[in-house]
Amino acid sequence: MNSKRSKSSSQATPNPMSMRRTFIGSTLLLFAALLLAPTQVFAEQIIRTYSSHIEIIADGSANVQEEIVYDFGEERHHGIFRVIPLSVRGLGKTEYASLDISSILVTDGHGNRIDTKYEKGGNSITLTIGDPDTLVFGPQLYVIRYTLWGAVTADLISDQFDWDALGTDWQPGIERARAEIVFPKDVATQKISSRCGFI
Repeated sequence: MNSKRSKSSSQATPNPMSMRRTFIGSTLLLFAALLLAPTQVFAEQIIRTYSSHIEIIADGSANVQEEIVYDFGEERHHGIFRVIPLSVRGLGKTEYASLDISSILVTDGHGNRIDTKYEKGGNSITLTIGDPDTLVFGPQLYVIRYTLWGAVTADLISDQFDWDALGTDWQPGIERARAEIVFPKDVATQKISSRCGFI
């Protein structure tokens, strides 16, 4: 996941949903990308840190900010791909939930916008991040922001948030990963439970 060729762009349409105040279930899925060693093709590339901040909104959407320090080594590339899943199956569930995203914005560490194209395909959307006329090398910080729809599901007992914080399409290894979830203020802390796992 380094240089890019993707061309077309599209933007997801929000699909608001209601959310009760009791949040008993929250599942954050850190997939096996954490455990993968770099392949030979990506031996000089590595993700130094991967931080995800997720703020759940009362209407059931979530504002996501990802900060990715991608080290290209001495090789020069235009940028990276970020493949975001549009379906997720929570721990203990048998069916997948369909997701949507909107309001995509990518910047560097100084708040400058980075050229980004996005293309939907199958159960994911691929962000092609980087200036086609500029080559970069060494560590680069990418800040990716978007709004997520559909990750909060409800049953008779609780609302549950299931999300794949990393995705499964990274080729380089990931040295360190961190994810943080912020709930609406009216959700009682004692009524929140969480699980983190690999599937």
